[in-house]
Amino acid sequence: MNDKAKWTQEDGGQEIEKIVSMVWNYKRKEDDLLSKCTMGSLKVFTNVSMVNERLSSRGFIFSSAYLGDKYIVWNFESENERKGFIRNMFFWEDCFSSMSRWCNSFMPNTSLVWVQAMGVPLDVWCSSFFSKLGSLFRETLFIKEDSLLRKKIDRGRFLDLISHGRTCPSKIKVRVGDASFLVRLSEDTTLMDFCWLVSFLGLKTSFSKTNLNKLPETEGVDTLSKQVVCKPPILFHTTMIVLWRM
Repeated sequence: MNDKAKWTQEDGGQEIEKIVSMVWNYKRKEDDLLSKCTMGSLKVFTNVSMVNERLSSRGFIFSSAYLGDKYIVWNFESENERKGFIRNMFFWEDCFSSMSRWCNSFMPNTSLVWVQAMGVPLDVWCSSFFSKLGSLFRETLFIKEDSLLRKKIDRGRFLDLISHGRTCPSKIKVRVGDASFLVRLSEDTTLMDFCWLVSFLGLKTSFSKTNLNKLPETEGVDTLSKQVVCKPPILFHTTMIVLWRM
């Protein structure tokens, strides 16, 4: 196996990153854990407790974790339960647009980023305006309650999906009729709060056998490692122009 090298060099005052690729001679084999997993694409970034309740009421043993983008991964005790979950849309169709078995080639192409917007006039301060701002990069998933209720009006804060390789512009010029104003944006430098994310999505991060006395006892199954894809803040002094219609 070849080693991977990564370094930077100065070029005219700018730092350039160079990456040397690596080749890993590895024969992929079927993973017992992944064979019991499914991937679901959320219609809306929202709580999935409804799915948990439906599964638990029918004796399923499972766990769930955030996978990246708008995907949730479900880990079942057996392949039969995994197949039954996918086949019976009753369990998931209210929350998910699709459900399939685990795909080894899956790779999320977006990151969760908290964005702060400063300089938003109160007469346009609303959820649709912040959603419009977030849609310039990919999609606004959630707007903080403090922002929606105008408890903090020095800045609005919203959770956005931003495609890898893209960055949040530092300024956006918004035109409203003949008038215009400038909104300053910044990406939150703090790490994503995983506990908040689990609670917000209603994930079930460990196997449970509550009220499942009819099922035989089995050994515990390890859950998937729970890792949130977060993008480091990279800001460029760019300005975008947006037309906003009241």
